Amino acid sequence: MAYAREPLLCCAGQVIGWLLVPVMSTNEEVLLRSSIPVELQGRVYACRNILQFFTIPIGMFFGGFMVDNVCEPFMVRYGHSSYLNMLFGFGKGSGAALMMFILGVSGSLICIIMGRKLKRYQYREDML
Repeated sequence: MAYAREPLLCCAGQVIGWLLVPVMSTNEEVLLRSSIPVELQGRVYACRNILQFFTIPIGMFFGGFMVDNVCEPFMVRYGHSSYLNMLFGFGKGSGAALMMFILGVSGSLICIIMGRKLKRYQYREDML
């Protein structure tokens, strides 16, 4: 989505980004239900939901702050570079594109790192 300059491409990026959410949610459910005792699952799900949904407005606030105060000024100062201009464009919106790129790279890295750490919780027949 960081490279989409047309609304149609942005919409396609959103669809592609959300296609695997059901798979991710299913894997999370299997992980939680198979590794947490039944009597504790209500508490764990409540804590997970609080952390998951409480952080959304905080993330929106900090995302807007980063675009307005970090990424846009960065692109104004260094955006004339042919490399940055080619990737994110120049002018209004280029800082938001940079922020989307940073979020995509950092999110992917976090998923890869955490995925490797969670391998020890893989589904096993002997757990049932």
